[in-house]
Amino acid sequence: MTRTRRWAVLGALLATAAAAEDMRAYPAEVLRVIDGDTVEVRIAAFLDELFVESPMRIAGVDTPEIRARGQAGEKAARFTADWTEDCGDVTALVLGRDKFGRILGDLQCSDGRRLSADLLEAGHAAPYDGGKRGR
Repeated sequence: MTRTRRWAVLGALLATAAAAEDMRAYPAEVLRVIDGDTVEVRIAAFLDELFVESPMRIAGVDTPEIRARGQAGEKAARFTADWTEDCGDVTALVLGRDKFGRILGDLQCSDGRRLSADLLEAGHAAPYDGGKRGR
């Protein structure tokens, strides 16, 4: 990893950690992976009796689209699928909704790993603050 990329990843991780203070945690199940930074989740919103199913955009990261040329988008989606399978119990850390109505937040494993940080560390994502993309 280049020095510039390491600083970018560190900055994104610090921003994600700061945002985590504003996140609400809910038990969740990943129903399917849409692409590397978007999954469909089922969130237990109240006493395991009220559930919400919705697309969830992983905050702080941007992965290539699956339909883009090359295989980077497919690799990012496969990474996310493998990550959710290996994770076991998943917690949805919810910030709110994005401009498309998707849940905005992060996924966390019971061992503390977060999908956003692991996507960045593995090189499948770039830091993203919600503005215009630099691609």
